[in-house]
Amino acid sequence: MPHAKVRFWRTGTGKEIDFVRERGRVSLAFEVKLTQNPSLRDAANLLALLDESPSTVRGVLLHGGSEVKWVHSKVLAVPWWWPWMEETGSPES
Repeated sequence: MPHAKVRFWRTGTGKEIDFVRERGRVSLAFEVKLTQNPSLRDAANLLALLDESPSTVRGVLLHGGSEVKWVHSKVLAVPWWWPWMEETGSPES
């Protein structure tokens, strides 16, 4: 099984993604926003990358709020701590 690689993405016009996790032929893109209430507008750069890169299958928008929601069919908005939650439903200490 191939090891995962982490990189960032930026266009010549200044659009950028905080980090992209590549594993084999599949990538996930992560964008971090301070907002408490993420919206489709916050996912604009994720959508640009998803359009440009067919190997990037989903975008994840990490935010400062507490809600988990889809802001687009390919972009999931989650609280910044959510990926590190224990099965108990709370962030790890």
